[in-house]
Amino acid sequence: MSSIRTRIVSRTRLVLVAGLSAVMVLGAGMPASAAVVVAERGSVGAYQITDSVDQPGARCRYSRANASGDAFLRWVVARPPEVFARDVTSGRDRQRISWTLVVQRSNGSGPWRNVAAVRVGGRAWDDQAAELPRLKLFVRGREGFSYRAKGVIRWWRNRSVEGAAKYLIEYYAVRWTVGDPAHVFEGSCPGHAD
Repeated sequence: MSSIRTRIVSRTRLVLVAGLSAVMVLGAGMPASAAVVVAERGSVGAYQITDSVDQPGARCRYSRANASGDAFLRWVVARPPEVFARDVTSGRDRQRISWTLVVQRSNGSGPWRNVAAVRVGGRAWDDQAAELPRLKLFVRGREGFSYRAKGVIRWWRNRSVEGAAKYLIEYYAVRWTVGDPAHVFEGSCPGHAD
């Protein structure tokens, strides 16, 4: 069994929990997260990923239905994580961070393969998260394939990566013309809808 760690995050202190589980957040009014942290390495700061049935971490957008009533996935947009600088001094710490969004696809029998990626950066403090935008990636959904979003957060110091966290979005809202607009996919979105 791998030794993947999950984080419980507050703005001032991190508590590491062994095992693979959903990311949970401590704090008044902050929703628990279902995004799955799949890897951490190096020294990381506090972070929060909003991803639940009520607040999906990403949204899948489909094309208009064709003459046969079929629609295809056209883009995936994801909420940014809240990312804080590492708290390493008694003063207010500032740090450069980056967030990469990757869309992957699989036909169910093969591995997940990257099909699109984009990265943004920003400055974070140990008491104030970086201001990151939602990220949108265009894809060409194909019948028989599923698509999911993976996030990578990196903490930088002296132009080198000091630490990184990778996670998978679990919940996907849907924007389409062929189905219930309130539907939420779990784990991934299909490339084709009818």
